[in-house]
Amino acid sequence: ILNHVDEKGNKLCMAGCPLHLTILDGETREAMVYLHHKSGHRVPIMVKAIVMEEEGKVIGAVEIFTDLSEKREVLRSMEEYKQLAMKDQLTGVANRRYIDTFIDSKLFEQRGLGITFGVLFLDIDRFKVFNDTYGHDIGDEVLTMVAKTCEGATRSTDLLGRFGGEEFVAVLVGITLEVL
Repeated sequence: ILNHVDEKGNKLCMAGCPLHLTILDGETREAMVYLHHKSGHRVPIMVKAIVMEEEGKVIGAVEIFTDLSEKREVLRSMEEYKQLAMKDQLTGVANRRYIDTFIDSKLFEQRGLGITFGVLFLDIDRFKVFNDTYGHDIGDEVLTMVAKTCEGATRSTDLLGRFGGEEFVAVLVGITLEVL
């Protein structure tokens, strides 16, 4: 017996079942649902319900199931790769590649729409001496702390990224000289 559930685990059989609704109104439906696997976990499924008619009268419906497990795994992997490509692995803020892309998009917006922005370049003075004195592990903790502190001081429209080594860049959107 197939029991459809939504992403929260609510049973759809009596209310919200694509098959039942298709039988009632004759409309073809597609929905993303889950089925319970015999081992207990949920399996993501795309279900398509198609009405069956005889002499213009609805006599039932057919459901076509497409297992989305592999597609979801591919999407999850793509999201992980996207994070790897855009985030600095040590600090968790944007990396240099993403900073460059973000600044390019802000230049385009400034030219086309007049939206201003500013760029701040931040460097930790004498960081090499600190690293040599206290070790790279402590230096990494300092870089992470600086990144989190600066990120906490930026707005959601701004971007903070690690440019390289102990250098950070903040891109502040909508900023003007008068605000500074």
